[in-house]
Amino acid sequence: MRGLRIAAILLVAAAMAGCATRAPAHQPASKAVITASPTPTPVAQPSEADLIAGCTGKAVTGAADIGGVVHPTVVVENGSIDATYKINESFKTWLTPVQLVVCLGAHKVVQVKDCGNVTRTWTTGTSQTGRIHYHAAGRLYLLQDQQAVTVVTARTGKTIITSTIGGQLLTCGQVLADYGNPEIQFEGQTTTWRITGLPADAANVDEWANALVIRQFATPSPAAVKS
Repeated sequence: MRGLRIAAILLVAAAMAGCATRAPAHQPASKAVITASPTPTPVAQPSEADLIAGCTGKAVTGAADIGGVVHPTVVVENGSIDATYKINESFKTWLTPVQLVVCLGAHKVVQVKDCGNVTRTWTTGTSQTGRIHYHAAGRLYLLQDQQAVTVVTARTGKTIITSTIGGQLLTCGQVLADYGNPEIQFEGQTTTWRITGLPADAANVDEWANALVIRQFATPSPAAVKS
């Protein structure tokens, strides 16, 4: 009996040992998972047809209100978004919807400077045929080619800026010094000369439009202004 009692005690002790709480096995320290930030992807832009229609005062579906630091902009001329302008090359890659539409208009030449009375001399002919020397006094005026431009908020189609983009702006001294330059020529032998610089081109438009992209605007959308 004593032997059986001892065996029973041993069995109970073994069972209790089996129920004891075991220390957890050592777990390796967890490593922080680093994931690369996704590259921003361009958003869907309004259709070109809708943006072009913005120049006629129509609201552009899918366009954004003016806001933020950068104002996505497109340039429209003669009913198209022409890739001639570098700013239009990024049209599909803006990260936010277009906010502004630059609408180009007609060119005109305006007088910008009266250089006063000047004297010019020139020679024609060669040593073989005989040289003829001319001398004339007259008045010199400088003119500049300017292209009309309006800016509309794409979301509303409302005009917020009316302005002009100027071409080459000559100086009186430059014209007199560059008389032999084929791009700056006195015309005829009159006593009044009107000299025009090179016309406004894509580079002038891009420079003007890129300044608009980072221009600070009042919020909400500003009223129409002349600039």
